[in-house]
Amino acid sequence: MTKRHLFEVFLDRMTKAEAAGMPLEAAWYAYAILEDRLVSMLRNSGGVLNAKGEPIDMMGPKMVELRRRAKSDPLLAANFPEHDIQKMKQTKLGKWKDARNNLMHKMANGDSDLEKIDGMVSRVAADGAELAREYAAAAARLKKHRQKVPLS
Repeated sequence: MTKRHLFEVFLDRMTKAEAAGMPLEAAWYAYAILEDRLVSMLRNSGGVLNAKGEPIDMMGPKMVELRRRAKSDPLLAANFPEHDIQKMKQTKLGKWKDARNNLMHKMANGDSDLEKIDGMVSRVAADGAELAREYAAAAARLKKHRQKVPLS
């Protein structure tokens, strides 16, 4: 299975999970799509390694690296949805990442009632799906325009 095909399958499954009222499943597909699209943006802005030559494994560090690169890469800056926000927690994606992590801890800790958890799951799923689509479009734009304007 190609990377592109896997992305398309996950996008389709996320959409179907949303429609079927399975928000936790939709949220996890959104997370996988977002990670994949961030990797695509890294690949199209200098590679998947950080400045030290190490792989960038987690969402937060990927966002930080993309924001760093966007300062000297106008094409990335034009296509990275939240390149100009300095603090990660202020971005929609940063807030979503934190909400997703908080949800998982709430579910594991058992210190919230099911109604509150269900509400959190629904919000994380809806926001994640919106972000997944936004970042999918942004990564596609970057890739398309990068082919026309290669990195120097």
